[in-house]
Amino acid sequence: MQSLFQDRDWLKKAQSGEAEAFVKLVEHYEPTIRYQLACKIFDRSAIDDVCQEVFMAALKNIVSFDLEKDFLHWLRGIARNQTFKYYERQKLRRQHESEASKLVSMAEEEPAEEDENWCGELEGCLEILRQKNAQWYELLLNKYQQKKSLQELSQQIGMSVASIKMSLMRTRKSLKECILKKVKHG
Repeated sequence: MQSLFQDRDWLKKAQSGEAEAFVKLVEHYEPTIRYQLACKIFDRSAIDDVCQEVFMAALKNIVSFDLEKDFLHWLRGIARNQTFKYYERQKLRRQHESEASKLVSMAEEEPAEEDENWCGELEGCLEILRQKNAQWYELLLNKYQQKKSLQELSQQIGMSVASIKMSLMRTRKSLKECILKKVKHG
């Protein structure tokens, strides 16, 4: 069994950047954190992913950990937060799947002759977007037509991945509003 002294020694070394010390901490605490996650998450592969996220967050913040505090308690707090984030992602995924399913159903119910009208509406909205904000337009084409990853786009245009995600979200929202307006008034 690991002593509290050994635990503190590994923590100090991990805080100074010694990778082997952090590995020792992971090896020691991973079973406990996995058990905690397994009580809340029932998908084995998700447990693996969330457990990895817990220790990645711990590594990222290990320097700020107060050695006078209980490391396991701190890890359990990170595990709770990561579990919450996991369920938030699941909720968003289900919402997106539901919306996509509705769109597919609507598309399947549409008569074939209306397909050209919808394409025309989309092309019109894309042209409006190109005129209003050429950068968003290019970003949209690069992401969805050329299928570039967020990292590739980040390197290409010199924006952070977070900024690109936000721009794509705004662009999609703008296109959605445009199409809805055209459909309502068309």
